[in-house]
Amino acid sequence: MILSDSDARLAVINALLRDAATRKDIEDLRSDVDKRAESLRTEIKSLDAEVASLAERVVKVEGSLEEMTKE
Repeated sequence: MILSDSDARLAVINALLRDAATRKDIEDLRSDVDKRAESLRTEIKSLDAEVASLAERVVKVEGSLEEMTKE
C-alpha cells in the first residue's frame, strides 16, 4: 500500500504506533510478572510445607491403623 497523502500516511503511522508497546510498557509488565512470580513462589513454599505436614499425619494414621489391626 503506497500512500501519497502525508496526512493519510501520518494517520496510518499513528494507528500503528498506538498498538506498539513502549519500553516503559515492557518494564511495567516485567515488574508485574516478577511480583506475581515471587508471590507464586511464596505460595508454593507454603503449599509444600502443608503437604509435608499432611504426609507426616498420614504416616501417623497408617501407623495407628497397623497397630489396631495387629490386635
